[in-house]
Amino acid sequence: MAAMQECFYPKGSTGANLWWKKRKRSKPMRTVFLFIFLFFAFSDCISGAVVSAASSEYSGKRMHFYHHADPITQASETGFLLQFDNKGNATTNVAVKSTTCFYCDFGIYRGSVFIEPGKNIKINLPPLREKSFADQKNPYFEPVYFWFTVAEEENLNNLISSFNNQINQLTNKYFNQLYIRNSKAAFDSIAGQINRYFPDKNIEAFEVYKALSLKLLEADALRLKTEQYASVIGDIPLAQWQNPAFESIFEKAFENRLSFATHKVDGNELKKAVNNSDLSFVKSYVAEKFHLKGDFVQLVTLKLLYDGYYSGNFSKSAIEKMMQLAVTSEMNNAAITNTAKNILTKFLFLKKGTEAPEVCLKSFKNNELCTAGNHGKYKYIVFADVDMAVCREQLKYLSAIDKKFGKYLEIYVIFRNADMSDIKTFVVDKQVPGTILIDSSGDAAHIYKIRSFPAAFLLNENHFVQIEAAKTPLNGFEQQFGLFLRNELFQRQRNQSR
Repeated sequence: MAAMQECFYPKGSTGANLWWKKRKRSKPMRTVFLFIFLFFAFSDCISGAVVSAASSEYSGKRMHFYHHADPITQASETGFLLQFDNKGNATTNVAVKSTTCFYCDFGIYRGSVFIEPGKNIKINLPPLREKSFADQKNPYFEPVYFWFTVAEEENLNNLISSFNNQINQLTNKYFNQLYIRNSKAAFDSIAGQINRYFPDKNIEAFEVYKALSLKLLEADALRLKTEQYASVIGDIPLAQWQNPAFESIFEKAFENRLSFATHKVDGNELKKAVNNSDLSFVKSYVAEKFHLKGDFVQLVTLKLLYDGYYSGNFSKSAIEKMMQLAVTSEMNNAAITNTAKNILTKFLFLKKGTEAPEVCLKSFKNNELCTAGNHGKYKYIVFADVDMAVCREQLKYLSAIDKKFGKYLEIYVIFRNADMSDIKTFVVDKQVPGTILIDSSGDAAHIYKIRSFPAAFLLNENHFVQIEAAKTPLNGFEQQFGLFLRNELFQRQRNQSR
């Protein structure tokens, strides 16, 4: 994660002394000086870079670029937008504090690019290839990954693209020696050739990318244990924690390590510490087991707890408590604190008792409707795709659910973008009940992290999650909601009689 450089004059410096000596000027003058000071102070922190691209194939297209919030959750944070005009030209300004990696999903591709402060670039675009109908409906579609090259010859992105091509060629050439014979000589040959092709460039982002890419190849080919190379990852400066090569080797080294450790004969003590929210014990284990120190111990600890949470082998509430401790600890630096916050946010997302994101979308009549209106009923939200037979069958059963529970339940059907006439015909012919909304941009499905259709959620009248794993119409929702409602009504009656 990029470390923020110090922007203000340190105490006792000449700049600070001069500024403080002028504090006694008139109030308007003080305001002017303060504005000028802050302007230049912050201009040192954030530098702009002009990013452009041109291709007639991309006329009218939009390319959204994102970056990862941290190396553990890898949650997407908005970066910048390239909006192409009718001639296929796009230009935008990007504000970055340090060299930052962005990525963009477009068509069948996912392209990555480094933006450096103060360095303008013109991105070279590949021939446009849109997803096929099957690709669009496939929730497990994998894009074609590549690295953008740019028009400027002496640029970090061209260097990385060239490096990727070279190491891929060498890996293919020595594939049998590497992965079948586990030959160290073959790896040494590749490393030697890479270092001759790409001698020290004195560019931190590239040197980290090169070193960790080679170490990842070595770990894969020679089947190294995490303990054999964890310290190499730990020596990487914090500013490079979101370098793609760092994210890749970090994931390989520490994925599910907590579960593996606690399944060993001597793992009971560690499992007990996790379930008792003993964060200090887990940190000490990480430092000793992998020979690590400093902030990297904290990061690895968060990674182990993050994977452990989703493994089902540990108390989720205990891990949530430790993550809350990591968020509030004054001992952590900003990068660790922000990572812990991101993890905790993901843990609590759509958890029972938490507020669900409000969705406001257009209906058939082209008027905007929202799911958050309180009508005194539970809200059953179903995401569906009219082009999928399984969704159509599921939605047909909604009329029976509405007939049985309509007094207590309101239904929202959010359709994935499709031919509007097909959606209307289906809804009318099958008499699909409830509020029908169209997710034309896919934003609602993205917010709710929908991977496959259909998907369902049950909220209370205040838009808070009532049941975490709500079932779809044909997969048992009638029984699930019926049981819940019976218990709920009984409890209400019992409370009233007291």
